[in-house]
Amino acid sequence: MYVKKSVFITFALVFILLVEIGFIIASRCFNVLTLSKYRKISQSEFRLETSNTSFGFSKEIMSSFLLKVREKINLKENFDYTFEEAREIREKLLNISVRDFNGERVSEINDPFILLDDLISGKYLLCGEMAKLYAYVLHSVGFKVRLMTVTRSIFDSWDKHTFVEIWDVKRKKWIISDPTFNISFKNDSSYLSSDELYDLIHMGKFESIKVEHGKLSSYEIPLEEFYISYYSLFDNLYYVPYKNRLEISEFPPFRWFDKRFDILLVESNRFPIRGSSILIQDFLMFFVLLFNPTLIVIATLLLIFQKIIIKIFHKKEFRLNFFEPKHSTFRIKDFKI
Repeated sequence: MYVKKSVFITFALVFILLVEIGFIIASRCFNVLTLSKYRKISQSEFRLETSNTSFGFSKEIMSSFLLKVREKINLKENFDYTFEEAREIREKLLNISVRDFNGERVSEINDPFILLDDLISGKYLLCGEMAKLYAYVLHSVGFKVRLMTVTRSIFDSWDKHTFVEIWDVKRKKWIISDPTFNISFKNDSSYLSSDELYDLIHMGKFESIKVEHGKLSSYEIPLEEFYISYYSLFDNLYYVPYKNRLEISEFPPFRWFDKRFDILLVESNRFPIRGSSILIQDFLMFFVLLFNPTLIVIATLLLIFQKIIIKIFHKKEFRLNFFEPKHSTFRIKDFKI
């Protein structure tokens, strides 16, 4: 009986593990879905200074990283934390090396030192890695930044673009600074945030949007060489509130409960989010990040401690049977007065 139960638990554990591993492989290799929950964030909250991306690096790491950056580019000691200063840093960063368009493409890297070395050697940093490196540099000198992503579908982790927004202390607003194409956006004389650009695109006011290029650099990618129209990706706008080096809370089932790893999907006041995409994504993540991992832990513990569990249940069974007479000769119907 116990052998049959062990076999059943083993098969169940293997099946759940294969499902879990298969989903992770599919998400990585075929760029289907992400391993995060989605939450809506209102446009008014999104525009607050506190809606930034936090990085899980110590001051010592950031100080060491900044020293390495200063070896390659000249940075002043004190900043007013304006967009113009961030743009200047972007232009200097993009002139460290010449991009090798036929070279190795760098993705899925979070370490600032590795990213900087890859840039110095001219490797092809994808938009997400270029945005992270730029954000790390700005963060190291005291800027508040956030990593923004636009995509046509939240279920496709490839068909997207990532850029940086910086908090301009004087203007009291977020402003786009895209290091991949070395651009920002303006409406008349005002620099645009990502949600302002989103609204203008969805209102069809393309003539109101002006693309402002930084000084020509050796590493930037020409915007006209992008695989798709830049504006067509603005169906979904989101950011990650926390970006870090690998830690235990990033793994399931802990990831389900840690809101730092949620993806915040911006909901415009003019164009509310419709449809069931978030519900579908979160339903799938419930199984991938919480339900399946919990079953795996339970099944593993049962297999490891099954002998102890069996002994405990045997002892309980013995205690119950000890007080029950096995051969009772006393019967009520035989009792006579």
